[in-house]
Amino acid sequence: MEKKSVKPGKILKIAAISGVLLIVLAVIGVILSEIFKSNTYVLNIWSIVQSIIYNLFAIIFVYGFYVLGKKYNNAFLKVMVILSIVFTIIAFFVSIFVVSPMLGQAFNIFSAKAITTDLGSMTNEQAQIFWADLLSNKEFVSYFSGIIFLFAIGLVCMMAISILFGIGLIKLKNKVKYAKIAGILEIVGAATVILIVGLFVLLTAFIFKLIILFREAKK
Repeated sequence: MEKKSVKPGKILKIAAISGVLLIVLAVIGVILSEIFKSNTYVLNIWSIVQSIIYNLFAIIFVYGFYVLGKKYNNAFLKVMVILSIVFTIIAFFVSIFVVSPMLGQAFNIFSAKAITTDLGSMTNEQAQIFWADLLSNKEFVSYFSGIIFLFAIGLVCMMAISILFGIGLIKLKNKVKYAKIAGILEIVGAATVILIVGLFVLLTAFIFKLIILFREAKK
């Protein structure tokens, strides 16, 4: 009995729709964060749920480019998609089981010191004393520096993968419309992501990648 294989066009369409849902989910997240900003419990639950759904959609979206790489014999792009998916999964588990607990402990230490202090009415001198006292707490510094270190590692990995992913897209320039534009924007955005402008460039690259998936899904 023959197994029916899913057509590439259908997979690309699902990947493109997942990309749209990523934008919708991000907007919903901003709205809910504003509505429940005073309810820490609800925000914590939502952040976990949002992270799970967001990463699932992100993996499906990126997988669409694996299908493109397979369709146009672009082995480099396929490898970068796999690396991107692996990085997404690792980053998710690290954020949930390592970063979140560390952040919670650091916040508890901060809150314990801030509860007896009116932060809003502190003078510059009082603020300096407060932060000096907080930074002298070895446990707080340990958690805080650990979070910064993991964030830096994640940022560097994300930048490297995005740049290489952009190169993979450029390799499709003669076969897929807008692939070269998307690839260049991906590289520029990743290289300048530490600047505000880099985020807007990556968003533009994301939109072009959406267009690519929708166009290729119709072929």
